[in-house]
Amino acid sequence: MKIKTLLLLLFVSGSIAAQTTYPEANYNVVVDGEATHVELYTEYSFAVPDDFTASSVNINRTIHNGYCTFYLPFSVVATDIASTDNSGKTYIYKEQDDDKVKFTQKNIIDANEPFLMTKVTATSPISFSNKTFAISPTESSTDDFAGNYEGTIIAEGKWGIGNADKFVKGSSEATIKSFAAFLSNQPASSSSAKSIVLDDETSGINNINGNDNTNGNDNVIYDLQGRKIANNYALSITHYALPKGIYIINNKKVLK
Repeated sequence: MKIKTLLLLLFVSGSIAAQTTYPEANYNVVVDGEATHVELYTEYSFAVPDDFTASSVNINRTIHNGYCTFYLPFSVVATDIASTDNSGKTYIYKEQDDDKVKFTQKNIIDANEPFLMTKVTATSPISFSNKTFAISPTESSTDDFAGNYEGTIIAEGKWGIGNADKFVKGSSEATIKSFAAFLSNQPASSSSAKSIVLDDETSGINNINGNDNTNGNDNVIYDLQGRKIANNYALSITHYALPKGIYIINNKKVLK
């Protein structure tokens, strides 16, 4: 029987923290909702019981160049993760058939949202700055594309990214670790390897909800799929750290 090890986060109040000395330079210690540094390891189970912010985060995970799946407890944009010429893009699951999996580009990935990223550069640890951790889901996902916070799990019956940038069916000896995503709920007829299809179409540009922009000049910002990113363009640049790309503002395309 495999015993899972939980990666601990210590939550304390400021009054207690002032009287206590913590090891490892206060790593993984949250004081009144703020942490100096969080160090994460893929072989451990992980859970966040309450929201908090961290000045710096390391995820000790070995990844290969190319496509890679992620499942993270905080929101990210593509530029948060190293990629070839800083040109990697982030995608969320759309649909699949027996031998193909389709993904749609999304510029801002929510916390606890499994995603695929292209052109990832192999590096470890993966480092982040100024991230807000969200409360972890209390139940395991039953979605076709799901993420893992349960430490090292057996990959049998699941599909993970292989070295050929395809989803490959896992065996009883293969594993999937925390902070990665995988395919599940596959029909018996599915191929042992599934090609990845990326949908970069700009559908939705002309279908922006008029209720969000009634006068056409209120600086609401949308991505190329017609999804509202933020209520104010200037605030978006400052606080949301949007990646370079094309956005829709006041019914016009704007290049950042």
